[in-house]
Amino acid sequence: MHNILRTLIPAVFLLAICICQSKDDYIIDHQQTIQKEFESSNVSRLERFKSDIEVTIRSEGSATAKTIESSLNTTFLDKLNQLGKEVGQLKMLYVLGVLILVANIYLIVNLIN
Repeated sequence: MHNILRTLIPAVFLLAICICQSKDDYIIDHQQTIQKEFESSNVSRLERFKSDIEVTIRSEGSATAKTIESSLNTTFLDKLNQLGKEVGQLKMLYVLGVLILVANIYLIVNLIN
């Protein structure tokens, strides 16, 4: 009986070690499966959020571009109108200068005669 127990005890220990090892393998496999599911779920969420963020950035970029374009158009038109007024004033001064020149020439010609 003693010999049977000597043989049986190491066999039970080896069997317990094998069972623990297979249980560890099962836990590791299950953990890897859960981790893969978690990663794929997070990747899909990140991709969805990435798409939403890209759409938001595009719309904000478009709004900013429109605002800048509008501001530039307004500024450009204001400056263009201001230049038009200045050109009109310069034309008047030019005409006035030509009239003064013609008047001077007329007066000189009349004084000489």
